[in-house]
Amino acid sequence: MYVKFVSPYLFDSLKFFTINEGGPCDGGIDFGGLGFNQGQVPSIDIGDDWRFGSYGSGYLEQNMGPERSFLVDEWNFLEFHILLNTVGMSDGVLEVWLDNCGTDGSACSGTPTKVIERTDVVWRDTSMEMTTFWKENWSNPPSSGNSLIDNLVISTAGPIGFFGVTPNPPPAAPTGLQISG
Repeated sequence: MYVKFVSPYLFDSLKFFTINEGGPCDGGIDFGGLGFNQGQVPSIDIGDDWRFGSYGSGYLEQNMGPERSFLVDEWNFLEFHILLNTVGMSDGVLEVWLDNCGTDGSACSGTPTKVIERTDVVWRDTSMEMTTFWKENWSNPPSSGNSLIDNLVISTAGPIGFFGVTPNPPPAAPTGLQISG
């Protein structure tokens, strides 16, 4: 998905989405400014400020590459892969890719930048399934401003990568081809 926070957007402890099998307040997998509460700020890091919350693994923060931030007035590419753990095991998966794609969204090409890779996550302790995606904009204290979302895809296959980018373009059509029969 692509997300753009429009000026004069100010971040705080915004809960951006929840994935679960119930309602938006029924727990599950949360992403956003969980526990951030530092007053309204104009940019936010994926590593320290915005993070995934899980049942048994606490907050899951950036663990790969240089620190990435969501930038106001730019399209931010965000993709994540979640695989639920086996009940009673620490074998759940979280992979997250984040890139800043510029003001018109066209600055991203090639392969997205992976910022989180975890294979030891405890997402659940019951047979909970991921059946519902709740796009939220809940915050206390509040974030302020407008956010835009484009190309939201929920899939069982992936990674999906940047929209409009072909990682391996097809070969050129042959020229001077003669067919004889």
